[in-house]
Amino acid sequence: MGLDVINMLTKYNHDVTSGRKIKWIVIHWVGAASTAVNNGTYFQGGDRGASAHYFVDDNKIVKSVRERDIAWAVGSRGYLDQGSPYAKYGHKYFGKCTNSNSVSIEMCCKKGSNGLYISKATLERTARLVQAIQKRLGIDNDHVIRHFDVNGKLCPLPYVQDSKWDDVHAILTGQKFTIKTKGRLIVRKTSSLLSKKTKVLKKGAEYQIIRTNAKDTRGKLKEGGWITITSKYAERI
Repeated sequence: MGLDVINMLTKYNHDVTSGRKIKWIVIHWVGAASTAVNNGTYFQGGDRGASAHYFVDDNKIVKSVRERDIAWAVGSRGYLDQGSPYAKYGHKYFGKCTNSNSVSIEMCCKKGSNGLYISKATLERTARLVQAIQKRLGIDNDHVIRHFDVNGKLCPLPYVQDSKWDDVHAILTGQKFTIKTKGRLIVRKTSSLLSKKTKVLKKGAEYQIIRTNAKDTRGKLKEGGWITITSKYAERI
């Protein structure tokens, strides 16, 4: 993958298989201050009732479960509430994304004055891993999701709100860039050209794109709404 990955494979809490079709990459956070090696050691140490394929921190990527094997990371018998007003929105891929068809990546946390957080360096290292897996397995950007999206678990907690996740998702998948409009562009509510018109952008202005559709023809603005980003309508700068 062109990445320095440390193998710390666990003999616990995963299903050995071969030839499975991986359709999803699921992003998690560890939920406690730790390092990738800390987590690799912990999951090698006994039955933990769960597992993940990778753990990432500022400096290292640790592989705990082989990609060809099934980690115990996103499975649930139902939706999770956890007392959050957001939880009910977070299970749109339940039953579609499962342990059997996904790779799970856990981002390690640091502890600051305001509590746990994911550092910029960890995000950047995770992005390198995500994009390498996407390229190798042919996984599009829409199939890079949160654990939250599977069953409503508040994971990764800092990115449960969609506005925050959109920005991080753009970093993880390499979609964050700036465009300059070549003419007046219509902004629509969703990526569909038939969705509701919300406003019009002026010619010659610069805007930040934080997500693209599968064909890379439509882009989501940081401020919200979608525009056409093909070379006829916009210049990437």
